[in-house]
Amino acid sequence: MKYQTMIGPDLEKLIKKLFKGDCTEEELEAIFKIVNTLPQDKASDVMDALWKNARQYPRLKKELSEKMYSGILSRIDVPAVQKITVKKKVRTLDVRRRRILRFAGIAAALLLVLGLSTWLWFDQSRETIISTAFAEQQEVTLPDGSLVILNANSSLRYPKNWDEIADREVWLEGEAFFKVSKKPQTQQKFRVLTDDLEVQVLGTVFNVNSRQTQTSVFLEEGKIALTLKHSPDETTMMEPGELLTYSADKGAIVAHSKQTTAALHTSWKDGVLTFENTPLSEILQKVEEIYGIHFRAKSTADLDRKITTGLPMEELDMVIPMLEQALDLKMQKMDGQFVIQ
Repeated sequence: MKYQTMIGPDLEKLIKKLFKGDCTEEELEAIFKIVNTLPQDKASDVMDALWKNARQYPRLKKELSEKMYSGILSRIDVPAVQKITVKKKVRTLDVRRRRILRFAGIAAALLLVLGLSTWLWFDQSRETIISTAFAEQQEVTLPDGSLVILNANSSLRYPKNWDEIADREVWLEGEAFFKVSKKPQTQQKFRVLTDDLEVQVLGTVFNVNSRQTQTSVFLEEGKIALTLKHSPDETTMMEPGELLTYSADKGAIVAHSKQTTAALHTSWKDGVLTFENTPLSEILQKVEEIYGIHFRAKSTADLDRKITTGLPMEELDMVIPMLEQALDLKMQKMDGQFVIQ
């Protein structure tokens, strides 16, 4: 790549890749070189643009972050800045800005983007965090108009301010149903990040359940691509009606199949947990996650029994009797647990 032949649109393209986390080491070096050749006023425009968008979280690989960090440090004349007296506060800020533009151009803004200077970065990086208690659901409208229904005992976090450049990202712990707004003009992707995987979409309806050591994704409408964190170079495509389950314990996808009944995976948002020919162990685990209670079975054989039932989510007093009826067994509360007799 010949940096000297690159013009404005090329720099803009590189900056967009930087914010999306797709920037390579060569492209990062290109950004530094291009900005160093710009007139001061244009370099200032780049600085301002990056400052404005610094609130977005970059998704850079560790090696690239370290290279960017070293590149920034090599371009900033820190001792010269520190020599300026404190008495001239206004002039100090102005001189510091000019020096950064002169020696690094984009460096200070990149410093903000990476979060390497917390005292400058803090105000821009604030997040919205939404959490639900046991037996509670919450409907959330994201800044782009996307709808999220957050299940009980779950949390969702995302940057307070979104723009028209960076891809949209949310972090999920627990379970949530998503109906994502499309962005055909900007082509911004939408990503759901969990401890184990990334769900990437352009506009679709899907359910993500990430608890303990297992993450399941059910796609109702549209198309999504899944990337496992331990295999970032491999992508699994999903079609409508498919269910994919990843096990952190096994470090692999343990199920990827076509489902016939969407309600089995999304009925919870309507207030009902639906199970069809499901082992009791899975049902009890789901109830524990939703209500924050615990079960203990005297016989492991009971846990393997498969049953079909529907359980209301808001009435724990109804759940226990319905389970007893479906199992033809009794459940007694002892020492804070429900013991299956």
